[in-house]
Amino acid sequence: MAYNLERVLGNMVERGASSAHLKCRTPVYFRLLERLERTTHPVPDVADLDGIANDVLESWEFERLKVRFQIDKIHLWGNPARRFRFSFFRQRGTPGLVVRAIPSKVPTMKEIGLPPITTEMLAKRRGILLVTGPASSGKTTTVAAILNSWNEELENHIVTLENPIEYV
Repeated sequence: MAYNLERVLGNMVERGASSAHLKCRTPVYFRLLERLERTTHPVPDVADLDGIANDVLESWEFERLKVRFQIDKIHLWGNPARRFRFSFFRQRGTPGLVVRAIPSKVPTMKEIGLPPITTEMLAKRRGILLVTGPASSGKTTTVAAILNSWNEELENHIVTLENPIEYV
């Protein structure tokens, strides 16, 4: 029987978790705010995680995972379809997966709590903006909020390089 990822993702969204963490022979965890919480979902094994990777990844991506031990992919899942970032990896010879829910609406800079000085910095005509931080700290959401603000307020072309593209 195939692993019921649909149930894990549905429960993740229902609980408001930002990500689900699946590793071989380890309980499934959800990231709720800054904490990892253990769930009661079935513990996946190698066949379960390889099966999910086989379902989600193109054949060339699956082969790349075998060589590079890590690959990210945006994938629509569920009914109605939602966007998720699937981060497949291999660690100590076994597969793992972190799935992050991508909100359907880009939050505003105010909603994510960017300080007022951010607006002043973004009004500058020249410079470079670096958004850095550890995994799951809000980098992608911050950039999406900034780009959305620029897109609404400026009459310029905006070019970004992002792989994979999370917010549309």
